[in-house]
Amino acid sequence: MSAATLVAAPTGAAEVTEKQRAELAGVREARLVALEVPDRHPWWATVEDRYAARLALRRAAKA
Repeated sequence: MSAATLVAAPTGAAEVTEKQRAELAGVREARLVALEVPDRHPWWATVEDRYAARLALRRAAKA
């Protein structure tokens, strides 16, 4: 990203190219896949209360 793009954005003069749109779409897709990976782990099939398990995992991660 160039300095001209950064300066032009607040004035409304910046344009998003098709290449940038495609790159953003690819990054969003990769992010979605990465977010779904933990939820597809087989361990979740053994849990009765997913919400309580998720809270416990968060508490453990913060400890």
